[in-house]
Amino acid sequence: LKWARSAMKPLVAILYMTVFCVVSPIGVGVGMALTDPSQEGEMVTTALIVLQGLATGSLLYVVFFEIMEKERQKSVPGVLQVLAMSLGFVFMVLLGLAEVRSERSEEFKVQLL
Repeated sequence: LKWARSAMKPLVAILYMTVFCVVSPIGVGVGMALTDPSQEGEMVTTALIVLQGLATGSLLYVVFFEIMEKERQKSVPGVLQVLAMSLGFVFMVLLGLAEVRSERSEEFKVQLL
């Protein structure tokens, strides 16, 4: 919608969308290839760490400079915004920990059998 209202030429917008549509599946394929359990090596692990770092950095950039900037402009008290954001981060960490615990529990059950 922003592109439709902007002064961007339609050809450039179509080019951007095409590149995004082509690169996204390639990224998914690279990620799937790197996380294949049969390929465990130092090179694969290093590449996976680098790609996860890039993805994390991109996500943090979008969250802090795009989304949160728009949220700060709303007429909600700043303390309430910080509290909601902090609770959201704590909730996501707890979800991640629960997932790790669940995976370890399943691995332990498999080892017992």
